[in-house]
Amino acid sequence: MDQRISFVTPAAAAGATVGAATDREWGGYTGYFADPDGVRWEVAWNPGPVGRRVVPGTVTAPRR
Repeated sequence: MDQRISFVTPAAAAGATVGAATDREWGGYTGYFADPDGVRWEVAWNPGPVGRRVVPGTVTAPRR
C-alpha cells in the first residue's frame, strides 16, 4: 500500500474525518485528520536520515 495513504484507512474506519496526504518540497508528505472527538492530528513522514533517526529519550511509544 502507498505509504501516503496507509494511515487513512484505519483512521476513517474509526470515524475520523480524513484529508488527503500532500507531497512536500522536502521529499516527504503530510496528512491531516480529525478524530471522533474533533481533535485534529497531523501525520508527517520524512524519507531522509532525520526521518529514520529517533533521539533517545525524546519519543515514547506504547508497546502492544
